Amino acid sequence: MNNLKFRRQFLLSPKPAEVLTNWQVRKFGDSYLYVHPDLELNYLESGNKTLILLGYWLNPHFFDKTNEDLLKEITKLEANEEVFFEYLNKLVGRFVLMVKTNDTFKVFHDACGLRTVYYNINKDGIHLASQPELFKLIFNLVDSKEREEYFNSDYVKKTKEHWLPCGITLFKNVHQLLPNFYFDTALNKEIRYWPNAKHKIVTRTLEEGATALANLLSKTMKAANNRFELAAAMTAGLDSRLLLSATKNIAQDVFFYTLKYRNLNINSADIKIPRTILKNLGLVHHVIDCSKEASNSFLKIYQKNTSNSHLNDWGTIANGISEGFPRNRVAVRGNCVEIGRSAYFQKLKLNGDISAQQLIGILPGWKEFSFLEEYLSEWLSDLAQFEKMGYDIRDLFYMEHRVGSWQAQSQLEWDIAQEIFIPFNNREIIDIMLSVDSKFRNKQDFSFFTDSINLLWPEVLSEPINPISKKEKIKGHIKSTLISLGLFKMIKKLL
Repeated sequence: MNNLKFRRQFLLSPKPAEVLTNWQVRKFGDSYLYVHPDLELNYLESGNKTLILLGYWLNPHFFDKTNEDLLKEITKLEANEEVFFEYLNKLVGRFVLMVKTNDTFKVFHDACGLRTVYYNINKDGIHLASQPELFKLIFNLVDSKEREEYFNSDYVKKTKEHWLPCGITLFKNVHQLLPNFYFDTALNKEIRYWPNAKHKIVTRTLEEGATALANLLSKTMKAANNRFELAAAMTAGLDSRLLLSATKNIAQDVFFYTLKYRNLNINSADIKIPRTILKNLGLVHHVIDCSKEASNSFLKIYQKNTSNSHLNDWGTIANGISEGFPRNRVAVRGNCVEIGRSAYFQKLKLNGDISAQQLIGILPGWKEFSFLEEYLSEWLSDLAQFEKMGYDIRDLFYMEHRVGSWQAQSQLEWDIAQEIFIPFNNREIIDIMLSVDSKFRNKQDFSFFTDSINLLWPEVLSEPINPISKKEKIKGHIKSTLISLGLFKMIKKLL
């Protein structure tokens, strides 16, 4: 159990943390860097620069290069900022990169911020950590006035996977580094580096986009298989089907599995469909039971491992993963592809400029919180220029706030049980997805993705994607009838 405490996490502090001396420990300038034994650490000095890589990265175009190889390449590019940023955009993984020059340093992380970075600046200096609980080893954290408002809200009480926009930590003077930004200690501020003024999306036809996605996804999985022993998560959904199609040339090496949690049973579509597809392909399907009650000792560590942990849901699932997931493998999941699926286009129809209030309205529960409008207004203030370069603010909001908060928190919490690899956590892949007209990549028509699957491994489409059950069809019919009679909103308010 001791190894599970703050597993795969890190802390950088001007003051020593005696309780972490059994971790990997490095001096980084005048600060102490503590890295959990299960988080890979690479360290390189070059002239007046020191570079530290926490976690892992891959270059899909050079599948056999190691973390250290890529770190050495970075040192040759870092002096040219534009070239350096473009190089980072081609990398996929979960990493934190610190680049120190003389007495100051810059901190970068992966495209979607899935290796989280939190920071605090006080009289002792700059502190960095994978999450705020580690700061408590150095100094006292003070709750912000918004914390009580949030955790006493109906939204939190009714929402298992509750979340807030990335950057809001609910602690005074503690901040989270947003995806697509780096932190500069010389300026003590976050700076956006993607998208930038020189970067414009290349418009692609449906065929061109599907071909580009299929090629890069296949290269990505080849690189990942060369580096890790993989375990691919399967459901009845589109994302895992796309992921499965990209494993065609390595499928015999992959452990395919589905997590059974919440109300899922052996006949649920998310278990039944992967089982059928994999059987037809001559592959084995494993089901990992995550519905059993976790031990108190596990839950106690889980709760203390991260701030704002989702103990009664993600904690139970993590316990099942901890017990049933093969320990030598890295979990491959289809997250982040939602950025390319125009996920918020239906919830927020455009009619002129987007306001903070409109973004808040995407999640009705957020209307309870008075502190969101100012924060999201500030985030929106510098984005208008990027619309001219082909980016839709709704896609950037999903990437930086939904994925950078909700998904990043999920992976941070599950670091106690597994390492995770997300092939779509790559700005080059994200640009390819966004380069195709959104009418081909949404709920009404996702032919962009199915065309990519057909190029990679068409047999994986032998079963329907997320079929609607009889129960859901009946519920849908009742809802549409109530809407047509003008009764739906009235009944919803009463409930």
